[in-house]
Amino acid sequence: MARSNTGSVVSRAAATGGVRRRSGSTGGPSRFQLLLAAIVVLGLLSVAWAKVDYNNAKPKTSTDKTAPAVGTTWFSGLLVSVCGTDQPPLAASPSTATGLTTLGGGVIKIAPTTTNNSGKNANLARFFSEYEATKGATSIVVSKTQLILGPVSYKSGDTCPSNTPYAGKKAIVSIGFWRNYADYKAATSPKVYLDPTNVLFKQNSFITVAYQPVTTPIPKPSEAVANSVLSGGSVPAPTTTTTVKK
Repeated sequence: MARSNTGSVVSRAAATGGVRRRSGSTGGPSRFQLLLAAIVVLGLLSVAWAKVDYNNAKPKTSTDKTAPAVGTTWFSGLLVSVCGTDQPPLAASPSTATGLTTLGGGVIKIAPTTTNNSGKNANLARFFSEYEATKGATSIVVSKTQLILGPVSYKSGDTCPSNTPYAGKKAIVSIGFWRNYADYKAATSPKVYLDPTNVLFKQNSFITVAYQPVTTPIPKPSEAVANSVLSGGSVPAPTTTTTVKK
């Protein structure tokens, strides 16, 4: 009868510590396991990235709580001064549908109609933009470094015209802002801006766009304009041009 080899096989296995491992095996995860783990990680990252894109793509509701809101009605005073000479007030806006308009006589009406001209968008730059759109012609443009009145352009760094009180002196475009009538009446200087976008309208505020030497005090809108603003926008009677004496 043939002799069984089973006993000898079991004996050899026990002597070598159990089932043999393949040559080169260290007992760590196999390449297949590492590849599978990498696929899982990449899948999770793809899902997370897709969620971020989706959240960014969703329309966001405006959270601007800055006044004035749509439906508000405020009034503000405006003066434009070039090298010591007050310029004629802007002509009245032909339409009030835009929300930021002038009644003429240096009075601005702030009555936002949409989010485009309410809150932080109710600013001086937006007013000039809407004014030009309704007038259909370039009557005034104000930027950080330039003031355009009709066909005449004044650039910061240039000198004042010869027929002005500050003739020959270097001038810049700047904007004086009095946030209310109390500031307007006080002897303190206005807050000065260079960018009209940063000039946010306030109730009964007063604004002067000036082209003049940097050390020259910015003039205020007239008292007649101030009274019109405080009385709810009644247009003041026409006044003569004011020229500053040197």
